This record gives sequence, C-alpha cells and structure tokens, in this order.
Amino acid sequence: MTIREKRPVALLPDLIAFLEQISSTNDLGGYRLNTIWTLISALHRTLIACIRDGVEPTPSKETFEKAKRMLVNLDGNVKVQNDRPDNPMKGIRGPAKHALNWVNQGLNNKQ
Repeated sequence: MTIREKRPVALLPDLIAFLEQISSTNDLGGYRLNTIWTLISALHRTLIACIRDGVEPTPSKETFEKAKRMLVNLDGNVKVQNDRPDNPMKGIRGPAKHALNWVNQGLNNKQ
C-alpha cells in the first residue's frame, strides 16, 4: 500500500511569490540552478496535489494566473535557457513546463 504525502497547498501563493521574485532578476537572485530546479519541482508537485488529487485549499484563479506569469518569465531567463543545453527537459525547463501544463489545467477548471 502506498501512502500519499499531502502537499502544503496553503503555501502555494508564498512559493509562487518567492519564485516570482527570483525570476524577476537576471541572475535568478544569485541562487544555484539546482535550488531553482528544486523549487520549481516542488511547485509542480504541489499543483498536482491541488488539481489532480483535490488537496485543499483550492488555489484561486488569481494564484494560477500569477503562477503562469512567473513561469513564462522564468522560461525567458537566459540562465534558465542555458541550463542543461544537452537535454533542456532535465534542467529547470522540465518541471517548469510540467508546472505550466498544470497551471493551465487549473485555469481551465476555474472557467
């Protein structure tokens, strides 16, 4: 039997705000790419928990829109673009792409 770990969905707005702050700078706030990858991966898994698994509280439409803007902005960052040029989906762009897919699904559910 597998026990599913509940993700802290209530912290989603704070995680998005922190990632938004990081992604707004050219040097990604001075954080290592591995740290950013870990945070984006946490965002991705938290989005799965709230959208697919129904973990409460359900994020608002505004939270999803803010996450979408942040992910698009992050994807345009030069450091992110240069992360893992051999296999971009293994770098930050992998979990960011998956997180954006879940954000779009969350926005579609809100309509």
